[in-house]
Amino acid sequence: MLVEIVKKFAPAEEEVAIDSTGLETTSASVHFRARSGSKRKKVLKLSVCVLVGSLLPAGMVLSWGPGNDKCEAMELMG
Repeated sequence: MLVEIVKKFAPAEEEVAIDSTGLETTSASVHFRARSGSKRKKVLKLSVCVLVGSLLPAGMVLSWGPGNDKCEAMELMG
């Protein structure tokens, strides 16, 4: 469904922007984890590709992080 929307409204050649962010997998605060001595092992990594001119989302990948954003780039562009 997303692919059809992008094809309908986006120009044939448009620049894209890719960025990722890490999301915590626990509801415990950073302060609590620091005081209790526990350390973060991994985060849920959300990577998004957006068409710059129209701000339409062109792709999304969920993975485990932290890690380099290049790891998800090919899947986002595909």
